[in-house]
Amino acid sequence: MKKIFSVLLIIVLAFSFSLQGHAAFKDVSNTHSLATEINYLTKAGIISGYEDGKFRPNELIKKKHVASMLVKSLGLQT
Repeated sequence: MKKIFSVLLIIVLAFSFSLQGHAAFKDVSNTHSLATEINYLTKAGIISGYEDGKFRPNELIKKKHVASMLVKSLGLQT
């Protein structure tokens, strides 16, 4: 599952431009190791955080979330 997420991030970032601006989530600072990727995927509408304004980057990712990201990033029909 981590491999799928990593591949998805690489694909998305290969076609992206560098991001500028502030962190989109309360718990993801600009110095976080994945801040650029998290902010890009959020702006692209592929991922979103929790209703409390947090992303919770240390939470485990579920299969349904990986599937949702793939569908959104590849423009697949469900």
